[in-house]
Amino acid sequence: MLILTAAAKFVSSAGSAPILDHDAPLFMLPYRYVFFGVGLIEVIVAGICVFTKNMRVQCGLLGWLATQFVAYRIGSRWLGVHYCGCLGTVTDALPIGEEATNALLAVFLCYLLIGSYTSCLLLYLQGRRIPQISLPLSQINAKVDVRASH
Repeated sequence: MLILTAAAKFVSSAGSAPILDHDAPLFMLPYRYVFFGVGLIEVIVAGICVFTKNMRVQCGLLGWLATQFVAYRIGSRWLGVHYCGCLGTVTDALPIGEEATNALLAVFLCYLLIGSYTSCLLLYLQGRRIPQISLPLSQINAKVDVRASH
């Protein structure tokens, strides 16, 4: 999914829509550069997640990225921007409206945020388990026999 959203950002950043030359409210950079930069970050995170086997790194990076997206949405709302142009101008070609696209992106963001944080928590809890001491079966039987005879 990150690769798809990154591709949408790359296509948008290469486009000629007038909005691309306006500054993004939070970054004070033209949308063109913001889309390209965020798309690049998404590709890097997706690449690391695909090529590393360390689940803690994968969950941590996805959680970090999702947190950044949430912070961006909160900052945008605070500035009075109620539509996330996260996919850039590619959404103009989609057969659904802005509100539906925004809702779908919010669902994806919730999935990414909740899924990554839950996975991180489960990995943490799994690492904190107390290791069980394994005894040979003969020692277990001997302990049971001693207790039974008393």
